[in-house]
Amino acid sequence: MRIFATRHGQAAAKEYYNGDPSRPASDPPLSELGQEQARLVGKRLKELGFNGVIFSSPYERTLHTAELIAEELGTSFTPLACLREISAFCEGDKKNVGLPNASEIAAKYPHAQENTRLPYPWWENKTEELSDVIDRTKEGLQPVLTALPKDIDVLLVGHAATAIALRHLFACEQDIRGFHWNCLLSLLYSTDGETYSNDSAHLPEDMRTGNYLIYADNKKVFEKDIERIHAFLDANKGKKVLHIGDTESASYHYFKRLIDEIRPDVIVHTGDLADELKAGRVESTRPYWRATVPQILNVMENSGARVIIVPGNNDLEEELSVLAPKAEIVQRNTVLDLYGTKVSLCHELNRMDPTVQAQAYLYGHGLTGETRTIDDNERDGKLYYNAVWGISLHVFEANAHLIVPKIYV
Repeated sequence: MRIFATRHGQAAAKEYYNGDPSRPASDPPLSELGQEQARLVGKRLKELGFNGVIFSSPYERTLHTAELIAEELGTSFTPLACLREISAFCEGDKKNVGLPNASEIAAKYPHAQENTRLPYPWWENKTEELSDVIDRTKEGLQPVLTALPKDIDVLLVGHAATAIALRHLFACEQDIRGFHWNCLLSLLYSTDGETYSNDSAHLPEDMRTGNYLIYADNKKVFEKDIERIHAFLDANKGKKVLHIGDTESASYHYFKRLIDEIRPDVIVHTGDLADELKAGRVESTRPYWRATVPQILNVMENSGARVIIVPGNNDLEEELSVLAPKAEIVQRNTVLDLYGTKVSLCHELNRMDPTVQAQAYLYGHGLTGETRTIDDNERDGKLYYNAVWGISLHVFEANAHLIVPKIYV
């Protein structure tokens, strides 16, 4: 058995469907891009030999996503109430919930099964916390999954909140720092023990998005960050060292824009070049890792900067030197002199050698057990920078440092 999960395709902004007053405010249709994203999920699952059943949240955007995936796979899907979006219900505001019942869904979507397990109404008139979503997802899924044959594949089509809930329930890569992009694919469970989260290898770079409005808002924040970067560089002259790491392929275009704006002299990448593809321990993702990682390697190598990479636990270390012939591949706890400052490089904080003498420590990996915040980097006169928090930009000659939290655009 393999249990996959995906989020619906990109939802359209109001102006793209004329602000139809009959449409629930919280249930926009898919954009054209969102529809194509859904088809690509279907193609990816076909490549993976998916042979099983699909369950979908009853919202319009998830139903349409499931319909397009089912069409690609030549199968059907079943609406399931427990996969619905988190409720932010306002008393008396019935425009904030979806309307179709099981019969209406089956009439509109040819691949939908009319499901007697779908109550009507299938929403609840209350405001939920994430813990509520986790509880009702568990309660709703348990009898459904228990009744299935043990050798069948399952796809769950939901929302950002249900994606987080499912990862909690299945203990699948519970690091939830990443934005839940549209139509990313997670393998929550498999009988051979393989799991991974937020895989975007099936989506071209320009098709990796969040919902339209969130996407637009984040782009505004990003432009302000670019202004901050330029102001920092105007005030601090010298050689520029850019530190990135734990890069998800959904954000490669973000890093390209940063590199183009900063034009660094040195780029340090502290590992996990396609962070969502756990290639170091999940064999089935390795072909996608090999196809995906050259994208970020090309961005770095074509920048003209000196590129230094510390392989992460989810990189295929022995293959990096072939894929990145211009880069310097170094081992954990390597110390380099970067413009007069001794800098120690490592992928994981807990594998840093405490005896290494350096003035700055660049790393990434994750936040498990780490109590420091983005603004608390100095310890005993030494500087620590985690790429998970965001990019860090250094002009060591001026003793100047800037952290920019990663924006998902």
